[in-house]
Amino acid sequence: MRGQAIADLLLGEAVLFSGELGDARSLLQSALELHRRAGARSGEIVTLQRLAEVDLTQDRTEEAARAASRALPAAASTWLEPHLVVRLYGVLAEAASSPAQAVHIIERADAALAGRSVCPPCSMGYQVAATRSYALAGKLDASGRRLAQAEQLAGMWPGGPRHAALWEARAVLRRAEGQENQAIALFREAADSFAQLGRRQDEQRCLARAAQRSLTTTRKSLAG
Repeated sequence: MRGQAIADLLLGEAVLFSGELGDARSLLQSALELHRRAGARSGEIVTLQRLAEVDLTQDRTEEAARAASRALPAAASTWLEPHLVVRLYGVLAEAASSPAQAVHIIERADAALAGRSVCPPCSMGYQVAATRSYALAGKLDASGRRLAQAEQLAGMWPGGPRHAALWEARAVLRRAEGQENQAIALFREAADSFAQLGRRQDEQRCLARAAQRSLTTTRKSLAG
């Protein structure tokens, strides 16, 4: 049962990243049930995190926040605590209803994580979420510091989704700084990187963000 649970989890992750959200939810729900039946608490929490990410991708932010909030206390009591807790805080920040709320979540998370063992690779998503959240909240210095931390972590890998996420985070910060042309170029770079990885949802999100400036400019021109 544990083997089938892990297989469904891995397959669910694969189809989630490729953008097949319906199949991802089905596989992850199966993995969740099997982990629960097998008494595999850590596997259950990892699966809950991935299901929350499906909700985020489908703009079901309230559902994502509820799932992550339910999983967080249990994650702190498992042997995977250094890996799971920081990842769940990243989901909570992404699910926030506003940049101000996201900053509040990050500040609360920083206090909770202080002095605790945290897996550096697993904190990558959290640092990227913090970079974007601070930038959107207008806290540009804090965003820059988080970006520097994320870049340092990304140096552990030659490429992959972490570097693509960094391109996107840089773009969000540059846009907040008013460097629109740089932001568009960085969003397109992120989209290209995600495309090479077969992560269509992420690619489309970055392309849409790159197009925002041109749409805004067109509307202003028509209004004028």
